[in-house]
Amino acid sequence: MEKLANTYAIRSLEISPNYRLQREYAGFYFQEIFAEFCALKEMAGYDMARIGLTWLISDSEISYSPNDMPFWREKVGLEVEAVEITPLFLNVAFRMQTKESTAATGKYRALIAYAKTHKPKRFTDFIEKFPNISGQKTTFEKFEISGEKIGEVLQKVRLPDLDFNRHLNNVRYLPRAVESMPESVREERRLVLSRLKFIKEAKLGDEILSETFTKDNSEFFHKLSRKSDGATICAAKTIWQ
Repeated sequence: MEKLANTYAIRSLEISPNYRLQREYAGFYFQEIFAEFCALKEMAGYDMARIGLTWLISDSEISYSPNDMPFWREKVGLEVEAVEITPLFLNVAFRMQTKESTAATGKYRALIAYAKTHKPKRFTDFIEKFPNISGQKTTFEKFEISGEKIGEVLQKVRLPDLDFNRHLNNVRYLPRAVESMPESVREERRLVLSRLKFIKEAKLGDEILSETFTKDNSEFFHKLSRKSDGATICAAKTIWQ
């Protein structure tokens, strides 16, 4: 099986006022173990940069336990598995485990593109790197943003937000998306599902408009758009209980 497991301690940078991991920051840990997995394959970001390529994330989906998230400094087990290769994409699955239960599970759809043009490269060109892949079929829910707009906030991409490509790091999209939600929802309910579709990239200094929409006050839709040209850079859906 194409898996990697590791253990991490919950860091103070990602905790909420109750000293537990903020749900919208679970993706930080998924990204970390995915990067380690790629490094073992000699496919880390720096490996790809040497040959003029780069990693991009197309889709992500995370389900969160309704129970309390891990406490500050608590050790959690992370596991990543490459489950499917299609002509253009690598689909990977994640799990975050505490001593008692599963805190979160998720999946990414990733691709490799040419660094200068961002034109996708066929992922099947790298299939020999994954000799034991399971071939498990992976799907991502399609959705359309709808409902009444209930919040918006204008944000700026700052230096700490950037990844190694000098673009807004994909793990920072969800915290930005939920920032435009009513504080009462974020404080009184728990995030149980997030689904993100990454569309365009944002750069240092870009002003990003975060908007939230809902029909029933439990299922929310989010749009991040660039103020300068109105282009949507990310669409998201979250469910709160």
